[in-house]
Amino acid sequence: MKRWLRMTGLLILFSLFSYSTAEAALVVEPTSSIEVGNPTNYVVGNEHLYIGGEDGYRTYQLSDGSLVHDVKGQATDLLDVSDDGEWVLTKQPAGLVTYDAEGMERHIIEEAKWEHMTISFKDDQVQARFLPGSSIAVILTESSDLVWYDVATNEVKKQAFIGRDERYDPQNQTLRVSKQLIAVGEKSKMSIYTHEGKWVSSFGIGDLIESFDVTDDNLLVMVSADGGLNEHNPITKTGFLREIGIHGNIVVSPNGTFFSNETSLYDFKTGKRIYSSIQPGRVVFTPDSTRFISLGKRIEIYHTSSLDKRIRSIAVNSELKRIETDTKIRPSLIVTRADGTKETITEGVAWTSTAPERLAIEKGMFVGKQSGPVVVNATYEDHTTLFHLKVVEPPPLTDLEWLKAHKKALDQHGSFDGADHKIGTLYAKVKAPAGKLLIDKKIATRGKYHHDFMYAATNRSKKVNEIVLSFWNYKRPNITESVVQRAFGKPTQTWTKKSKSFETIRGSKSWEKRSVGKIAAYRTKQKHTVWMYYDTSGKLRMFRLFESAPK
Repeated sequence: MKRWLRMTGLLILFSLFSYSTAEAALVVEPTSSIEVGNPTNYVVGNEHLYIGGEDGYRTYQLSDGSLVHDVKGQATDLLDVSDDGEWVLTKQPAGLVTYDAEGMERHIIEEAKWEHMTISFKDDQVQARFLPGSSIAVILTESSDLVWYDVATNEVKKQAFIGRDERYDPQNQTLRVSKQLIAVGEKSKMSIYTHEGKWVSSFGIGDLIESFDVTDDNLLVMVSADGGLNEHNPITKTGFLREIGIHGNIVVSPNGTFFSNETSLYDFKTGKRIYSSIQPGRVVFTPDSTRFISLGKRIEIYHTSSLDKRIRSIAVNSELKRIETDTKIRPSLIVTRADGTKETITEGVAWTSTAPERLAIEKGMFVGKQSGPVVVNATYEDHTTLFHLKVVEPPPLTDLEWLKAHKKALDQHGSFDGADHKIGTLYAKVKAPAGKLLIDKKIATRGKYHHDFMYAATNRSKKVNEIVLSFWNYKRPNITESVVQRAFGKPTQTWTKKSKSFETIRGSKSWEKRSVGKIAAYRTKQKHTVWMYYDTSGKLRMFRLFESAPK
């Protein structure tokens, strides 16, 4: 069964709001186009688009955009087209004018008789909708009469009076027809009738109604002034309210899959905007919901199946449950499409952390700062989700991993892992307390202690040429020479009686004193020399890094 959608600028009940653009995520291609820009008076059929104007109306083929009929006449406000396309009902200065499928004028209807009444159709606010599969049009007049008029026989079948809220003008009333019901809406209430004219119900929604539409299965969808989307089924007397912040003149696809306002297209099930390559402007739907039409700088026609890749839901990748401190991870979303397919997304996601001191977000990366629980929010194309994450301390490195980390830093950067300065740094840049290294109770090196490292510039050098790392602040009491050689290889030279003890001093405080049983020398890829000091039990206790080997 065909149904027609009719829109006219005369029926808009509210003000428009600004349009904001976003990068298109879903690319859809039109199947045809019509070089007409921003029409305001039109009727959409399954196969044709009818556009009214100052000199009549035109009929276009949706499949290829071709002009089918150019019907010349007076200024024409298209009201509706019958399901079979055999009757076109228009409003002109003379009254209601009907045309056949070929664009031939059939009747001019200025008024009609019903019992003892004369009903005028010449008012500016008249609206009309054909009943499904019928030549009977339901006409809403300025005086709030509902008239059932058969355009084939030119006779009134029924009349009913619609009570109107006198606080509002007649132009605030809107007429819609579904497969079973007739709905008349105004700002304060809705009135529902059967196709036979029997009153079903009248109700309000507790707020002003900006606009409404009705689906084939009799679901009334109303936009309230506070941005709510109110759904009500007069047959089952059930309803539902969604606070989604929607405003404007709503159009719902007859099958209830999509809806739109003046600027955007939405998924009805999720209430979320569909980000796509469709041009900005109003989107309307064919009665069978197989096509949708974008009314912008030009008219573009699409298959609704091209929207099967729209987003249905998002979720954070379940593999991401924890992150270690001092670690960076690029998070990802799992996007579920309307056709059931899933896709992993890393770009274009807006992430926010409830505890940035624990988990920072930098250029789309998660950065672990401090241990503890965090709630992270993700937003992608109007869809939002949240998830719980733990920031944890990394497990301690094994002695071998710790040594390899230092070797890598020595080979690549000319310093120890975790050090703030390296060989060749200007000594004046090292801002730290004075320090000393004593070998056999004699001063071997003077420098500056910054954190765990003492930096020295010996022989009047202006640059750091020696770095000392003793293990006083590390729980590494059992590193043996065999573990060292697994990380660094065999030494270039060893001494067993070169020194008897060492002591590191920061300021006036002694940090570490150790006996010395052995010293082993290594060469780095930076061509620097590392001396490793073992105690008398064979355990590693100190590193000394030299720019060049001491004499």
